[in-house]
Amino acid sequence: MTLRSGYKGLPSRLAQLSRFIAADKARATKAGLASGDIDIVVGTHALLAKTIALRDLGLLIIVRGAAFRCEPQGAAEAIAG
Repeated sequence: MTLRSGYKGLPSRLAQLSRFIAADKARATKAGLASGDIDIVVGTHALLAKTIALRDLGLLIIVRGAAFRCEPQGAAEAIAG
């Protein structure tokens, strides 16, 4: 079971953001996060960048990579306010 299949049929919009996502899809995801169109996002620590605006986000899932070299909890708490 995948996250996407678990939310199938529900009015939730899911997205992902990482270095493996094409640039055009990454831009669309960032725009959707800023506008509040995306409800759930899965990605790397790139989601914690100051250039990422989050509006009305329901769930933020950060997947830790092998080269993860930052303090995600503090950054996530700062985003939450």
